[in-house]
Amino acid sequence: MPVEHEPTFRAIVRAAEAELGGVESYTGLGVFGGDRIAVVRATIPGAEIVGLDRFTPFTRSPKPGLYESNLNCPLELTIRNLARRGIDARDPKERISFVSVDDPASWPNRRVQLAVIDRSFDDQLELLLDQLGPLLADHAIILYDGWNALVSDAHHDWLSRNADRSATTFCTFQSTGRAFVVRRRPT
Repeated sequence: MPVEHEPTFRAIVRAAEAELGGVESYTGLGVFGGDRIAVVRATIPGAEIVGLDRFTPFTRSPKPGLYESNLNCPLELTIRNLARRGIDARDPKERISFVSVDDPASWPNRRVQLAVIDRSFDDQLELLLDQLGPLLADHAIILYDGWNALVSDAHHDWLSRNADRSATTFCTFQSTGRAFVVRRRPT
């Protein structure tokens, strides 16, 4: 996330906290660099944070300053970037964990109140929503940072397969971001 987008994301996190009556759990699908994690930690100090990504060994591309792929997250880079921002991601008191998005069995079994899905997961969004869905709290917010036709279709297909859920627009941001309040319907 570019630094200039951090104030917008911080405002969204604060609004989400107000909408939900507090946020105890944040899950980010796509944590390249850890910028969103740093904003959540600064905005909601006590929240449990889970970063899901396609974690890979840290490798540099042939061009200085670039990394091999924006679709894979070098975990050590993320941990170093968080440390530069005063966050020791390895300290258990920080309540930050990192797991592979490709291993749903390793995902923490807890209620997710705020979920952010990075545009780099568009190719497997339907599957990820099916895996994330059972973990969502009864009143949660899902934020997509790259809303497009593919994401819209996956979102609406997921809702149609999960009739016990409803979603209303929470906010739009920048040129392609969109967030939804997702509620479990009473039975």
